[in-house]
Amino acid sequence: MWVFFGSLFLLTTGTFSVEGEISFMRHGIPPARESDETRASSPEWGTITQRVDHFNPADNRTWDMRYIQNNEFYEEGGPMFVFIGGEWGISTGWATSGFFLDIARSHNGAFFYTEHRFYGDSYPIYNWEVDGFRYLSADQALADLVYFIEYQKQNTPGLRNSTVSEEQKYQSNYIPTVE
Repeated sequence: MWVFFGSLFLLTTGTFSVEGEISFMRHGIPPARESDETRASSPEWGTITQRVDHFNPADNRTWDMRYIQNNEFYEEGGPMFVFIGGEWGISTGWATSGFFLDIARSHNGAFFYTEHRFYGDSYPIYNWEVDGFRYLSADQALADLVYFIEYQKQNTPGLRNSTVSEEQKYQSNYIPTVE
């Protein structure tokens, strides 16, 4: 009976770790550690200019969203795999090894890892008053992803006709759709 209640407590409290080796997060996937066991070359870091408020045409403020790109296995016509960062700063771990990169490799896809607004070094505003957090919403974050995907398809050689893989549904609480 205590095992049941202990398990229930673990599932409802969020994060659990033992000596930094085992980690469970209720929301999203934790950032991958840097590893000596890489399966890809060094990825490229980039930024893309995003609107602070995608839904207010009168607001012209912008900010730089960070992302990591690895096209080592990409072949023209292959899909885009967008690994959507969550409640952490991004690092090269997922872009050089791991399950998500393996999926991109097996489909000859381009791999992108985006940093969520207000996490890591991607801040649309530095106003920590309650009013500033109106820009931390699922709608704004999804609009960031739609713009990111459209921008990459237009500006990355060979991606213009690529699809965005449905594999990304396993990677985040958000699932962007670009039609």
